[in-house]
Amino acid sequence: MYVPGADGKPDGFDYVVAKWVASAVGVPEVKLVHGAYGELPELLRASKEIDVVISGYSPADLPGIVWSYGYLEYGLALVVPNDSPVHTVEDLRGRDVGMFNDPAARAEVDKLVKGYTSLVQMEDGYWDALSSGKFAGFLYDYPYAAAEIEAWYAANPAKRGTLKFAQYNLNTMEYAVALREGEPDLAAAVADGITRFYASDDYGATVRRFLSGGNTVAPAALPATAKTYVVKSGD
Repeated sequence: MYVPGADGKPDGFDYVVAKWVASAVGVPEVKLVHGAYGELPELLRASKEIDVVISGYSPADLPGIVWSYGYLEYGLALVVPNDSPVHTVEDLRGRDVGMFNDPAARAEVDKLVKGYTSLVQMEDGYWDALSSGKFAGFLYDYPYAAAEIEAWYAANPAKRGTLKFAQYNLNTMEYAVALREGEPDLAAAVADGITRFYASDDYGATVRRFLSGGNTVAPAALPATAKTYVVKSGD
């Protein structure tokens, strides 16, 4: 979603969205301000240093903040150790569960996972924690999980192949642009930028370029009880 390009300059899906939004506002250049994920709401509310948040951000009920409509749908995925007995979120009952520290995702995880022992919310170090057994499974946005696991393998070659996706698309969520309340002209310009991005050839090219990952992460094996069903006319 945000990565340095081959030339060292900013790149990634969210950066392309930011450029489309900037063009709609009439700003010739995107200025990036970095902050910890959990600090973004306060940074937006309390500072004129930033105008919008475009950071793989899902709408949540946050005081003083409004949202654009979504610019990319995604689903939460369940990642587990490769030798784990956990195959689905139902298998997390009575176990410790990890997730990325995000209020929108927290509401979804509470719907998806019933009877967990504890919920550990983290913003970094979660693949190490999952690998070491701190929790039985980690729920995270699929686009980020696929890319980050590959980066974690690159940094830890001996760990390659030790994690797997047990489930994909556990729900449907979307990334949106966050803005301060009371700025209708900016909100309208953001909506225009996203609309034009959707309608452009750049949208499909950007999806193919940045969101085709996941090939290096092994899918979960079928459980022994799995059955084959042949689809018939009328199903």
